[in-house]
Amino acid sequence: MEVSFERVVDNIYALAIWDTEWKSYNNCYFIIQDNGVTLIDSGKGIHSKYLRKALVELGKTPEDVHLFLATHGHKDHIEGSSIFKNDNDLIVSHELTQFSNVLKDFEVIKEFEFDLVGYHTPGSVVFLPSPIKSSFYR
Repeated sequence: MEVSFERVVDNIYALAIWDTEWKSYNNCYFIIQDNGVTLIDSGKGIHSKYLRKALVELGKTPEDVHLFLATHGHKDHIEGSSIFKNDNDLIVSHELTQFSNVLKDFEVIKEFEFDLVGYHTPGSVVFLPSPIKSSFYR
């Protein structure tokens, strides 16, 4: 299994896991902030041990993840969130009711603006730190 965990810039880290079944990388991103960790995408459930290991390398636990954002609802982006089921109340189940799919262009979730791009799936989004609410700009 090919796994890479690296600092991208400042407080942002990327976890890339080669998925032999799909012949592609599953990517997760960790944003370390004063109030905890924001996780963007969580990989497949079978890769969750690498998600946990990456958190340990950052000196963090699943309880430190205060916000989970998924760029879309495919299993290689949400199944790894299963590590939060018993560790904190971030994710209770993978039922669709756990995730909001009623998003509008240029709204803000916590400290992140998002835009519906619909490239990979109709609900695909990109996230950007909000200049109004984010500590990124302070």
